[in-house]
Amino acid sequence: MDSLTYFKLANSLPELNPGDFSQKIKVNLLTNFTDDILAKMLTGAFINVGIYPEFFKVPYKQYVVYLKNKDSKLFSAPAQVTYIFFDISSYMPSELAAQSGEEFPGLLEDIKDYCQKQQGIVVMNSFIRPYVSAYGNLYGDNPLFNLVGSFNDRLQKLAAELPNFYVFDTNQLIHSVGEDSARDMRGMYAFDIPFKTDFFEQLTRHWINYALNLLGRVKKCIVLDLDNVLWGGVLGEVGVDGIALGPTYPGVAFQNFQRALLEYYERGVLLAINSRNNERDVEEVFSQHPYMLLKPQHFAASRINWKNKADNFLEIAKELNLGLDSMVFLDDDPVNRDWVRQNVGQVLVPEFSLEPEYYSKTLHDLPVFTPFNLTAEDKLKGQMYSQEKRRTSAQAASQTFDDYLKQLLVKLEISLNNASQIPRLSQMTLKTNQFNFTTKRYTEKDIEKLMQEGLVFAADISDKFGGYGITALAIITKDPGKEGGAILDSFLLSCRVLGRGVERSFFDFLIGQAFAAGFKVLSVPFFASAKNVPAREFLDKLGLSVELETNESLIRRVVIPEYLSNLAEPESITINYEKKI
Repeated sequence: MDSLTYFKLANSLPELNPGDFSQKIKVNLLTNFTDDILAKMLTGAFINVGIYPEFFKVPYKQYVVYLKNKDSKLFSAPAQVTYIFFDISSYMPSELAAQSGEEFPGLLEDIKDYCQKQQGIVVMNSFIRPYVSAYGNLYGDNPLFNLVGSFNDRLQKLAAELPNFYVFDTNQLIHSVGEDSARDMRGMYAFDIPFKTDFFEQLTRHWINYALNLLGRVKKCIVLDLDNVLWGGVLGEVGVDGIALGPTYPGVAFQNFQRALLEYYERGVLLAINSRNNERDVEEVFSQHPYMLLKPQHFAASRINWKNKADNFLEIAKELNLGLDSMVFLDDDPVNRDWVRQNVGQVLVPEFSLEPEYYSKTLHDLPVFTPFNLTAEDKLKGQMYSQEKRRTSAQAASQTFDDYLKQLLVKLEISLNNASQIPRLSQMTLKTNQFNFTTKRYTEKDIEKLMQEGLVFAADISDKFGGYGITALAIITKDPGKEGGAILDSFLLSCRVLGRGVERSFFDFLIGQAFAAGFKVLSVPFFASAKNVPAREFLDKLGLSVELETNESLIRRVVIPEYLSNLAEPESITINYEKKI
């Protein structure tokens, strides 16, 4: 998508109906330069991905006034995402760098105070290091260079302190595009627009990823073609010995691309194969080629056949229990790419007709895999899917599904209000779509507040084949409108643990804990989304009475003593409960 398209989409905003969008977002923007182009670019980018943006842009050069005034619109209209970008350069004097940066500590305190009053996230760009100056290569002698470095260090410390404050590394982006391609010297002097449109476009691509994460729209899986993607050449024509893969060019480029894919696997991104090929030939490559870095166990799913690639995608999504919109497809063939775009349009299909030496860079340049943080569950996800294949084999060997569940020896280690789990619990609310009663998205700061005011239960689930990690979450809050009443604010499970009896066992456990906390009635809300049909089907099977029902929402009612009196002990699930506060 080019910048002109973004501008056209932004200009169409007044004519658009917010009700036609499945998702909306409130955005605040603060800069110390003329930011009209950046705001339009960001508006168009949101519309392009199907999100209706409601923008508040702090007027030119008034960021200090708005940050200090707690009655300003910046505070009175809370945003889900706030973007902050202050520029300092060698080319123009900056109020932030004046008098050895004495204004900066006060600004940082204002930003900190703003973050603490926001439930949404705040993304601030780091300051750009001024490498071009009168000091040449003597960077250590350049006061501005050192001042900017100290500013960035303080931003990182603030990010470590505040759970909803994130620093975007602007220097990385400048390094990627080059300062000559980023800086607009005439625009800076004439209009106080210090950057070119292309730079704003690249920045927007990175910025919007924070919002997509917040709204639960993250990419989780890289689906790969094989010929001329993982190796050079067409396997069916040249054979195992004829493919390009190894220490010399062009084979080394394919080998290094596999190395890059391994890094994504190790940090929790799933890998899958969708290739038109003979499966036996591919197996031979994996087992015999000495320079093949990726192995069958690295792939969560494989479709190696001569079927339609769009149909293969539907099967892969079903097998992995993932939405198509969580997948990225890499294929060198433009015909296959176009076919997938037309038939499974939710899949992200970037251009990939390029020389193999650019494969790794092209993958790294996609700003779609960056979560707010990495958890232990993320890093083990690839191994967890390998364990799942072993479970599937065991299920096939069992006479009945009940026998299979008994053999699994499923165990739930449940904890309450465990602050060390906050990053993972926030991540679960942002990423879980299918088995999620309310699809509420919570930042780390939100989870911290909910722990202070309510009951936040998390379950670390395992079986005889290995651990799933923390994959179940429930939040119970007090119902201020009912004596002895509580609300099941959130109830969600990762798709990896569904169908093992965990859903019912965890729900029954929560009812018991609500009773122990003094509650007599539990309201269970459900908000329908495009993806949470499995959660609705489970809720319907519970047979709970309906308290309120509309076209978009449903609230069921649990009379806790009655529910517990009819409760049967699960035969195949072990629950250990650790109350940590």
